Amino acid sequence: MADLPELPPAPQPPIRLGVLGHLRAFLLAMRDPATPRRERVAVLVALLYVLSPVDLVPEAIFAMFGLVDDAAVLVFLVRAVWTLPTDAHRRAAALIR
Repeated sequence: MADLPELPPAPQPPIRLGVLGHLRAFLLAMRDPATPRRERVAVLVALLYVLSPVDLVPEAIFAMFGLVDDAAVLVFLVRAVWTLPTDAHRRAAALIR
């Protein structure tokens, strides 16, 4: 009888997390040494920029264009919260209640 090829493992069901679960997974990813340092530093710099009173494009001078840089950094941060954590971080966050 011929040997049959081994089947790949069945895919894991998607992990459903609420907003707080995603934040927990993000914090776990930020503390994980396996997360690339460049990505962690970029997130921290973006967070400091959003919280800083200093603005590269001040709203008082450039009106609506002054909000564009803040909006871009916020979009980056929101995207990082959803994309930086791996499935292992999400599973760990799902166990934390």
